[in-house]
Amino acid sequence: MGRKAFYIILAGLILSLVPAAKAQGPVSPNTLTGQFVGIGNVTTNSLALQFMLSGCGANLPTINGNYVLVPTQVNYYADPATGIVSGLIWPNDKITCGTVTGATQYRMVMILNNIPQGPPVCYSIPSTPSVFNVNTAATVQCAGT
Repeated sequence: MGRKAFYIILAGLILSLVPAAKAQGPVSPNTLTGQFVGIGNVTTNSLALQFMLSGCGANLPTINGNYVLVPTQVNYYADPATGIVSGLIWPNDKITCGTVTGATQYRMVMILNNIPQGPPVCYSIPSTPSVFNVNTAATVQCAGT
């Protein structure tokens, strides 16, 4: 086989692999949504949901198969006119700590005027469905930090 034929076969092989690799696609965060209801008038940034990732210990949380660092704390602020909270959040079953994937959970606390309100509630956010609604999601028992 000549060099030119070899390169043509190699190029065809590479091109045939591209759709398979592209079909897997990159891992992406879920959409987080929720709404404060029955709160009356709200001033800008006075209401928020604070999500704290727990379960990694001294390890840095990353996305499995990628080298994306996962934030360990994120605040999602409510729209002052509607009370709607939205943002992006990484699903727990895609987070790797050390060599363990899927062992984390989020502790959520409501924030009013920068002050945490009440005890935290915990969630294990799955990859599917890709929208995580705080108002309808089931909580899990909070594990140790």
